[in-house]
Amino acid sequence: MPSCLQKSFLAGIVCTMGLGLQMMLVSQPAQLMGQKTAHVEVTVESAIAMVPEAGYGVGMSVYDNDFTSSGLPEKLKIAGVTALRFPGGSYSDAYHWKTNTGTPGSNIYINANDTFDHFMTLNLIPVGAQAIVTVNYGSNAAGSGGGDPAEAADWVRYANIEKGWKIRYWEIGNEIGGNGYFSDPGWEFDLHSPYDHKRKGQPALSQSAYGKNTLEFLHAMKAVDPTIRTGVGVDMPDSNPADGNAALFKEVKDKVDFLIVHWYPKASSTDLTVTEDIKPQLTALREQYARYAGAAGKSIPIAVTETNGGGSGAGRALFATDTFLTWFEAGAFTVEWQEMHNGFLSQVKEVQVDTPAEAYYGMQMASLAARPLDSLVEAKSTSPLLVAHAVKRSDGGVAVVLINKHPNQPFQVDIAVHGAPLAVSGIRYDFGRANFSFNSPWATSGPLQSRLDGAGNSFSATVPALSECVLILPGK
Repeated sequence: MPSCLQKSFLAGIVCTMGLGLQMMLVSQPAQLMGQKTAHVEVTVESAIAMVPEAGYGVGMSVYDNDFTSSGLPEKLKIAGVTALRFPGGSYSDAYHWKTNTGTPGSNIYINANDTFDHFMTLNLIPVGAQAIVTVNYGSNAAGSGGGDPAEAADWVRYANIEKGWKIRYWEIGNEIGGNGYFSDPGWEFDLHSPYDHKRKGQPALSQSAYGKNTLEFLHAMKAVDPTIRTGVGVDMPDSNPADGNAALFKEVKDKVDFLIVHWYPKASSTDLTVTEDIKPQLTALREQYARYAGAAGKSIPIAVTETNGGGSGAGRALFATDTFLTWFEAGAFTVEWQEMHNGFLSQVKEVQVDTPAEAYYGMQMASLAARPLDSLVEAKSTSPLLVAHAVKRSDGGVAVVLINKHPNQPFQVDIAVHGAPLAVSGIRYDFGRANFSFNSPWATSGPLQSRLDGAGNSFSATVPALSECVLILPGK
């Protein structure tokens, strides 16, 4: 698990830690200093990746007391949500879908309303999103051992054969590396070895055992529906213990359809520059996998089924926008914010239920620019604190996303777009520090839309400190 973010198995919440000087700069207004200048070059003909259909995801958990709140699907549509994950993080390895109950001895809270059928019929289908389902690897229904492949196969049968819901993506377990094998007792519930003795180093909890057992799961599940795609959880190369990947890869080889990573910034949850680590880390991970799965492993699909960070306020919104778009550029086919009522929408006890939080607006800004099946193209910035993403849109237009990560200096950005003739007028959306009152995580307003004039293929735009803008220009 990352050092800056720890997940509580019992409470199921993500706690942001390590809030040092940078957090102070992010959350408090600062006196503006001299304006900085950056140059951004966009090459429309240099495509990087397609915006995935299931890209914009959020995790939903069975302990959520606002699971089916009124108006939730419509709010998710506005944010651009295209994927929802169920049943939620570490609970997955102690959850039994048919009875909506936890494994005996797990002592977890499950809201009786948070059933799989409600997830599908009251949330996912009304939103028009795709499901990311995590099956129980950690424990069987009796609480007498590890997860039962037959239970997972029965879930596939019910969802895809009986109901016809055609769920494509299935995760086998959640963060199995946290089951105590590397560090006793661990955070992940796993009864492949009992809790009545030392767990560290127990072979039944190893990544090798996870790999062997995974093959049983995927064979049972694909025997029911061979069109599904199954994935296993792995560590990023800079994680501890990343060396567990090798033992897992030796067992599964090329038999899995995608790899799952959970990305919580390792160095600091408030450092907005940590997204620079994503692409080199993912390249290293795929190369490691290819040593066991063959050359095709270098292009294996990646699912980021948990992420969170950016501190609070405008910083978290900017982090979310940059995280979604950077992972798409790196080749991820889905990215799930962890979780629905923690930094994405409010819980009923905070403010009015489902009030949009910072990550909600971050996703909305990204999805205004980069819609499913649009193409992300090359965008180069001369400043590491002024990040640019660019999109060749399916309607012939171009969108440019500018993210100013500097805590107290605005940027004047000179933009040149090559390879597509553009109109001189378009639309601009702005969001950032100005949308938040002093030290509050709740925005006073959403993105501001305005007319963009005098643009074309070469123009300038000013981006305030700790803010982002989306510039959309139609093609000529």
